[in-house]
Amino acid sequence: MADDLVARLAMLAGVAAVVVIAARAFGRRPNAGDPIDLRGLDLPAGLVLFTSTDCTNCATVRTMVEAAGLRPREVTWELEPETMERAGVTVVPLTVVVDGDGVVHDRWAGVPPSRWMGKAAAAARRLAPPPG
Repeated sequence: MADDLVARLAMLAGVAAVVVIAARAFGRRPNAGDPIDLRGLDLPAGLVLFTSTDCTNCATVRTMVEAAGLRPREVTWELEPETMERAGVTVVPLTVVVDGDGVVHDRWAGVPPSRWMGKAAAAARRLAPPPG
């Protein structure tokens, strides 16, 4: 009787492990999510950072962006809620690579890995006009 219970618990643990692994493998990427639309919002080409004043992860991303040598356009919820609502932004921090027409080329919700930040910085530099 006890062996049967142990076998059932072991099988249940195995099934749970498979479900967790499958969810991680097939789940949405952290930069996926609800669509956003930055066209018509008069945001500059390059990197746009959507933040909130009470968000500790936002401060972390801001530091990462500055370390990459970028000066993003920061849109803060408390200061520009209408811009965030029009764009469809529902999570902060959200780091977005955008061109001059407002087309999103890449984005990451949350704190991005440094590898992604390096790629985003390179893309933002290509898309942004040279300072002049």
